[in-house]
Amino acid sequence: MVRQSVDRRTFSIGIATLAGVSLAGCLDEGESDADPADDGGEPADDPTDDTDDADDDSADDLEEPEDEPEDEPEAETNLTAYLENEDGDPVSDGVTVEFRGDGVTYIVEGDIQDGVAEPAEGIEPGEYVVVAEGDEFETVEEEASVDEGDQEEVTLVLEGAPGDEPEEEDDE
Repeated sequence: MVRQSVDRRTFSIGIATLAGVSLAGCLDEGESDADPADDGGEPADDPTDDTDDADDDSADDLEEPEDEPEDEPEAETNLTAYLENEDGDPVSDGVTVEFRGDGVTYIVEGDIQDGVAEPAEGIEPGEYVVVAEGDEFETVEEEASVDEGDQEEVTLVLEGAPGDEPEEEDDE
């Protein structure tokens, strides 16, 4: 067995080199000393790192997402016009209804049933003038204000307009 003797100077250089190498693996260039990963946990994800961590088997990836309450759909904003003659009978035929707002007009013609006219897809909130026109009566206008999510209604009395014919039931 061969023994080599090491002097104090060689021993000190060896220890300093060993300490330097071991510390070099712990420090990254450009990282601050206040890295949240230094608390003994897993290293923090780098938001600029676009590599896929497919081999990461952390418990966070295995947890089911919590059931978050679904956002309730916003209520549709709409304006409904009820059309009736002076006797209170609904008027559906021969009427064109316009919902005139600031820079927008919704027209309902032919889709009026039981004297009820409203834009098919709802309307934008705002100030409106509802206009009913036809050959059998004079033009009628009514103002309305509609806020987001509101369901507003106006009744237009169409003097001289014939009311809807009552549906006859089959008596068999």
